[in-house]
Amino acid sequence: MKNLGPLELDEIKALRFDFTSEVQAGVTLSLPTVTIEVLQGTDPAAASMLLDAPLVVGLEVVQKVQPGVAGCKYKVRATATDSTGLRHGISGELLVLPG
Repeated sequence: MKNLGPLELDEIKALRFDFTSEVQAGVTLSLPTVTIEVLQGTDPAAASMLLDAPLVVGLEVVQKVQPGVAGCKYKVRATATDSTGLRHGISGELLVLPG
């Protein structure tokens, strides 16, 4: 699983999931989705970390996030459908740093 880097309590970041190695040359991506779940710690509102809808930028899915609970580690998963009809997914870990 990819390391998405730490997130400090006062940050808003754009997480980028690069699907270049997942798809054939010349395809496009659509229908992006992003989910988040807690790996370590307790956060009953983890989904509230996701800001706005995910976007496709070239062969990347981009999702803005805000901090959840300090000290929690999250699994963030992005999926997208390519123009041949295949569905691809990439997961990463995100740690919210203590204040």
